[in-house]
Amino acid sequence: MSKWEVEWMYGDCATGAIGFHELAHLNPFRWSGPISFLEAISQLESAAETSSRPILLKIPAGVTTEAVRLETIEEAILHIRTVKVEWMFADAGSGIVGINLFARFNPLRWSGSMTSAAAISQLEEVARKEDRPIILKMPPGVFSQERQFDTIQGAIAHIRSISDVPLPEESISDVPLPEESISDVPLPEEKKEF
Repeated sequence: MSKWEVEWMYGDCATGAIGFHELAHLNPFRWSGPISFLEAISQLESAAETSSRPILLKIPAGVTTEAVRLETIEEAILHIRTVKVEWMFADAGSGIVGINLFARFNPLRWSGSMTSAAAISQLEEVARKEDRPIILKMPPGVFSQERQFDTIQGAIAHIRSISDVPLPEESISDVPLPEESISDVPLPEEKKEF
C-alpha cells in the first residue's frame, strides 16, 4: 500500500517564446512527482503565497491518469479536499468460509463513491456498534490505491485530515439559532380520535 495519491504541476508551463505548452504535461520533470494529499496541499499553499497560477492535478498520481486543469491554486486545493471516497471492512471475508484475499475484488463489499461527509457519517454510525479495520480508497475506483486502518477512528481521522469536513465541535448543531427559535414555531394541531 502506497501513500502517494496525487501529483501536480503548474498549468502555464512552457508558454514563453520558445515553449511548447501543448507538450509541457508530458515532461515528467515538471510534475511534483507522486505525493500524499497532505503534502500536495502543503506545497500548493506555499505556492499560493507567492503567485496565483493555473494548476494541473492528477488524482490518483500516475502516467495513465488524465490531468484536471484548475485556474487557481485555491481551486486546486479545494479539488483535493473534496475528493470522493469509498470504503469497506478490511476484515470482510475472514470467516470460516470466506477468503479475505478476494473480498476486496467484490464490488458489493465496497460502499460506493461518496463525499467525505457521507463516508464519515457512515463510519461513525458503524463505530457506535463496533470497531473494525477499514480500507479506504481516495478517489474511488478499481485501480485506486487502498489504505488500510486498524480502527474506524483512524480512517475517519485520515478523511478529515484531507477533506474540508468540519470536526464535530464545529458542526451545525453548534451554530446559534436565529432570534425566532424553534420553540416559537407553532406545532401542528394534534389529531383527535373519535
